[in-house]
This record gives sequence, structure tokens and C-alpha cells, in this order.
Amino acid sequence: MNNSQGAAEDGPPTEITPLLQSHPGKERYSVFSTRQKRLIILTAAIASTFSPISANIYYPALNSIAAGLDVSSSQINLTITTYMICQGLAPTLTGPFADQAGRRPAYILCFLIYIISNIALALQHSYPALLVLRAIQSSGSSGTVALASAVAADVITSAERGTYMSITSLGNILAPSLGPVLGGVLSEYLGWQSIFWFLAMSSTIFFIPLVLLFPETCRTIVGDGSIPASGWNKSILNWWMSKRPHRRPVLIPSASTEPAPQPQLPKRMIHPLSTLSLLFHLPTGLIILSNGLIFASYYAITAGLPSQLRSIYGLSDLNIGLSFIPMGAGTLLSATFNGIIVDWNYRRIVAKDRQDIENFEAEKARLGVGGPVAPPTTS
Repeated sequence: MNNSQGAAEDGPPTEITPLLQSHPGKERYSVFSTRQKRLIILTAAIASTFSPISANIYYPALNSIAAGLDVSSSQINLTITTYMICQGLAPTLTGPFADQAGRRPAYILCFLIYIISNIALALQHSYPALLVLRAIQSSGSSGTVALASAVAADVITSAERGTYMSITSLGNILAPSLGPVLGGVLSEYLGWQSIFWFLAMSSTIFFIPLVLLFPETCRTIVGDGSIPASGWNKSILNWWMSKRPHRRPVLIPSASTEPAPQPQLPKRMIHPLSTLSLLFHLPTGLIILSNGLIFASYYAITAGLPSQLRSIYGLSDLNIGLSFIPMGAGTLLSATFNGIIVDWNYRRIVAKDRQDIENFEAEKARLGVGGPVAPPTTS
């Protein structure tokens, strides 16, 4: 359950009830039906899983890759560093590009980079090539994580977003468990190159229906979905069905919605690295700093763990992959139960402060459960 789900269900009306839904006479937020929105969000969620899976599937094979390329464990760990650097920087470029050109062109670009880099990784046999191609692989896959949130914001109102955003986080929750196990099995029985062949084939299988079916959702291009897309922003199925006006594809608004004509919305010009300014915004900067410290600690452990398990316990690649299961299970359980606790605390505070709804503190309701896991402070 997503941490914001409680807000979507039980929060004060002044905070969570969007104008578009609370007043039936007002203009709708999106012309996509509930079924269509679920398919769109599910597609974006699956697309975002390739980035965390690519990071975690790599760990069990570190020893085999080091032996195969005749390099040290420290040199192989450097490929993890370059992957993480690009994983952090690439969304700052993908996000603005998606806002200007649209979600579909951004997805197409990301997956083309990702698929080509995986094929090259499976064919290469040199350490410099591995170092560079892992960075390119990360640049292609990590942009899809930012795109998933953008797509959700395109078609989902704030009242619905908590439920749908829990779907988009599925990949980040499951990857620490599934990735190392898959990597261990592939590396043990088919060799470490099979990991990249697996990623290339699975992403290609997903990419084909994405190009065929996924609609453009960027609101600066299609508005609430009723403005017809053109060029790369139009899916192949929509283009084909437009030649047959008596039929409609699944992922376009139904004719029963009778969308009102809307003017083409102006596109905002966004500087590629403008998102870095959020680092200097006090609330956002503190959250990014705290999350950065947690992820730095996580990757510091996971990067060095395979070589230690091999040297100390003599584990194979498969057993190294299985050793990551407790860490992944802990991630899954903590995300699930922490979301339940946060939602419970939110509802409790809402019920307590219902008489004083104007002074309701959403931040207090959300962060109230952080005390038990935070270091003690002195007053």
C-alpha cells in the first residue's frame, strides 16, 4: 500500500477532493475511462521495473564477470558506481524531454537505448566496454522511473493518485528480491552474458506492444486526452484505426465521453538540469538527502557482498543470488507495513482534528510515524 493512499481515501475534503470531481458541472480531468487508466498506469509501472531489475540482477555475477574479464573486484564495483551516477542524472534529462516532446517519444528513446546497450553488453569482452555500456544501459532504463510518475500525474487526479502510485512503485519493491535470484540462476547455468541477453529480450517483448498501443498522455500535447496526437505521439494502433473511423482502439477515449474541443496547449520550455534546483529547496532537499544516505548505505553493502560471500563462504553465483532474498523480503515487508502504519496514523489524526479542518497538518500526519526509526534528539 502506498504511503499516500490514506490521504486519497480519508483525508479532509479541502485537501484531497479535486475541483474536477467534487463539482460535476466542471471540466473533467481526463477523458480516459477507469479501465483505460488502469492499463496505462500498469504499462508505465512495468516499464519502470527495468531500471531496478537491471541494477540488482547484476550482483550475483560480479565474481564471474571479474574472472571472465580478468579484472579485480574493485574494478567491477566501479561499473556499479557509473551505473548509479547515470541512474541519478538521466531522469533530469528524460523528464524535461518528456514534457516537451511527449511521453511516447521519451519511452521510445529510452527503450531503444536500453535494448541496444544490453545487446552490446552481451557481446562485449573488455572491461572498458563494460564500464561505458553499463552507464549507457542505466541512462536508458532509469528515465522510465520518472516517466511512470509523469504518466500517473497526466491521467490521475490527486484523489485517485495514492492508489495508482502504489502500482508504479511495484518494480522498486520487487526488484531487490527477484533481480538477484534471476541473475544468480542465469549466471550459474548460462553464463554472465545471458543476463544481458535476458534483459534485451524481455525489454524488446515489452517494447513492441508499447509502441503499438500506448497512447500519448502529456497534457501539454493532448490536454485531457481529447486533443488528437500526431507524429511520434500517436500510437501505431491509433494511427491504423484512424484510417477506419467506424472502429476504435482500446486505449483511446470512448465516443460516449463526448470530449469538448480544446485548443492546443502551449509547451513549456524547460532547461534540462532545472530539476537540480530542487536540491536547494528546503523540504525537498532534506528528503533527498535522507534518501540518498539510505541508498548509499544499501549499495555500499550490496556492491561488496558478492565478493565477500565468494571469498569467505565459497558460494556459487546461484547461492549468492539466493543470499539477497532476505534483503529483498525485508524491503517488501517494510514497504507494505510502513504504508499501512502511515495510513492508519493519517486517519487517526484526521479523525482527531476533524473539528479544526482548516488547521489540519498533512505533514504531521505523514511524518508522525518517523519518530520510532529516527535517531533520538535532545531538546
